[in-house]
Amino acid sequence: MFIDDVITMGIGALASISLFIAVVGFIVWKDMHKR
Repeated sequence: MFIDDVITMGIGALASISLFIAVVGFIVWKDMHKR
């Protein structure tokens, strides 16, 4: 049970970080192409 919770939390954290990086990268990429 405990290990399942840790894995679920880990996947959730990884997804959140990946989404954050994707959004930031997209904004930076758009900003670079604006100039």
